Amino acid sequence: MNMGVQSYRFGKVLFWDKEQRKTTDADASWAAAWEKRSKQRGKPNQIQGWAAGDKGSTLTPPAYQKLEGPWVDGKDPAGA
Repeated sequence: MNMGVQSYRFGKVLFWDKEQRKTTDADASWAAAWEKRSKQRGKPNQIQGWAAGDKGSTLTPPAYQKLEGPWVDGKDPAGA
């Protein structure tokens, strides 16, 4: 969260340096890599549960997040 705030306030992209355990300024190579992946319609590497390749997302919520059935008369089917 702090990195996002700092990035917004200073108007630059920050990365986390694992070895030094601190934020570092990013160079322009990250933008070029994202643009290349976008143009090739490549697979994202930071989305958990991605299973669609270049066809689109098929993210499926875990079983505990699924409802038990349709809402009836404005009542939650999970019994909440």
